[in-house]
Amino acid sequence: MTTESALQDALRELAKARNRLGDAREHMDEYQGYISKMAIYQELVAAKHSYGDLGVAALAAEQRVRELALAEHALSGDANPAEGVQVKLFAKVVYEHEDAWAWCAEHALKYLVLETKGFEKAASVLKVLGAPVVLVREPRVSIATDLSAWLVGE
Repeated sequence: MTTESALQDALRELAKARNRLGDAREHMDEYQGYISKMAIYQELVAAKHSYGDLGVAALAAEQRVRELALAEHALSGDANPAEGVQVKLFAKVVYEHEDAWAWCAEHALKYLVLETKGFEKAASVLKVLGAPVVLVREPRVSIATDLSAWLVGE
């Protein structure tokens, strides 16, 4: 075939692009080799590892605060169990999937697509109609960003 097809042109362009990409990768790897030997780069790597470790510790401490705040809230009902911590109640619909399905089959066919968001949104009305749902208030903890008050004397 004397004329080249669009596919052949595209393949040629792809080959060139991959070749340039490979060259660029080699060039980048060469620079990475130089940089990784520099003390400042090694300090940066150590700082990033330290930052990651501190992040894990902060997440664990935050989870502990959440657990203790929920426990305190459960005991006392206090929505502000400590400075910088607030327990908020959010609406949550609780139901057994099979029971809800059976009820909808008999009373509310439009929810049989198991469009759970719509079912949960309508749950308070559906409950009055006999739907097998329980409406509860679920506590969730909100922790202030600024906890400097807890660092007094540190």
